[in-house]
Amino acid sequence: MAEVKIISIGDSLGVVLSEEMLAKLHAQQGDKIYVREMPNGIELIAANSEFAKQMDIGKEIMRRDAEVLKGLAK
Repeated sequence: MAEVKIISIGDSLGVVLSEEMLAKLHAQQGDKIYVREMPNGIELIAANSEFAKQMDIGKEIMRRDAEVLKGLAK
């Protein structure tokens, strides 16, 4: 586990990722990453076209079948 510090970036807040962390994410400056909420915290995922495509499909299914999914959740 690595420790990062929350810093001010303009009117926002952010964290600085080390070169080692970026290498593990296969990411570099300017890349997008996804932040996913997990039971014990958050997970950072490097954005890639396949993952983005899967997320878009999932969002479309949730939008299209919202009522069915609500019924299944009961």
